[in-house]
Parts: sequence; C-alpha cells; structure tokens
Amino acid sequence: MERGLNTIQLPWSDNSSGWAMGLTKRRDYNGRIAKIAPELVISASDGGPGIVTQKIGLAGNDAGFQIRPLEGDVFTIDDYINPPDPNHLHYYVWRWFSQIAAGTDEVIRHAVAGEVGNDIAVTGSGFTGNERYRIASYNRTKKSFRVLIYASGANGKTFTKVTIPSTIQTGLHANTGKGLHDFRGEGFQPGQAYQVKIVTKDMNDKDGSDVHQRAFSSEQKSVEDGDLTATVSGVRQFTLIDFISVPQK
Repeated sequence: MERGLNTIQLPWSDNSSGWAMGLTKRRDYNGRIAKIAPELVISASDGGPGIVTQKIGLAGNDAGFQIRPLEGDVFTIDDYINPPDPNHLHYYVWRWFSQIAAGTDEVIRHAVAGEVGNDIAVTGSGFTGNERYRIASYNRTKKSFRVLIYASGANGKTFTKVTIPSTIQTGLHANTGKGLHDFRGEGFQPGQAYQVKIVTKDMNDKDGSDVHQRAFSSEQKSVEDGDLTATVSGVRQFTLIDFISVPQK
C-alpha cells in the first residue's frame, strides 16, 4: 500500500468470491433474498435496500436466482462491527486513504517509505503502534505535496515529525526516468517558501465518523537541504499533511 496511489484493489461490494469482504455490504436490491431467506436480511440504517448479513453465493438471473452455499471461512453478521451500516468499517478507512490521489487533479507518486534518498522519514513518539503506514504524492495541478500518516498507537498526547524530499526524486518503482514523461526535479526549489496544513484525527470504530479532529497550519517556512518538514503535536491515528507553496512577493 505504501508504494503507490492505487494501493490495494478491494472489491467495491461483498460478492460471491471466497476470499474477501468488499468495501460495502451486499444489499437485497430487489427484495428477493428476503423473500427466500428472510433470516439473512436486516434493515439498513440509510433506509435503502436491506443488508445481507453474511457472504453468500447467488446463482441465476435477478428474478429467479437461488442462494448457493459457499465453502471456506464465510463471514457472518457476527463479523460486522455495525450491522445496519451499508458500509464496512474499512470503507471509511479507505475513503480517508483515497485522499492521496486528490480527485480530478493530476497527482503522481512521490517519496516511498524506506527508499534511500526518497524516504518519508517519520520520527517522534507519536508514530507508534502495531500498524503504521505513510504514503506521499505530488499534486501537479496545485503544485503541492501531500502525506498521509496512520499510526494505530497514536493517542493525541505526543508528537511526530515528517520529512520528505522537496522535489521528485529517482525512485525504485516510480519516477525512474524510464517513462514517457520525466517528473524528476519538479516540486519546491531551494529557498522556496511554503506552509504546512495539517488535519489529525481518530475515527469512530462503529460508524467511521471523525473523532478528536484538529486542524491547524504552520508558520511560513523555507526549503532547506532539499527537504520539507512538518511537526504534528498532539498527533492522532489519522494525519493528513499538505505542503503548499507560498508565492514570492
């Protein structure tokens, strides 16, 4: 996941495959599942079609399909954190991570965790926990850098410092200089003024809503030694950092 903007390809919705939950739950869009197996369907919290409470297989067309058993470790309603929610909890996590791509803007890969000379260096006691991720991108439309940091052990009481290269570097898997376009060298040049905007928060583990969110900005800084830096005090589990260039007067 730390390597690219496409991260991992999860199925959008629960389906008949034998290996994974989707981002969203299967819904009884035409009411047939509730008709032939009412014990498998509950009402949805958004008032839409019912929620199917376990992984199932469907065989046949929309009007006449039958439910077929699936082999393996099939998840059930006992595995749902919030059964009536049409989305699985990891939908909300993935929605947060998707900010690395910045919608319709032209965004390319930047620094990669652990790459020598092209690292996303994270220090400080706030970058802690069993799960820790860091990903970065460069927005060629807005001429800005973005870093997303996840630290499962962050509790809002400590800090973390993030350092990335101020320009696109030669990478192991991206920006190698072998593509049709060479973006290396783009970014913030030595002495360029910039500001850092930060949003750090936790996420409600029932419905994915924001908890303890705090947004703040740094004072104006300048590129030094080819690096951009940001210090996040009171860091929470999910942190978004934008490095934004400041036009010279």
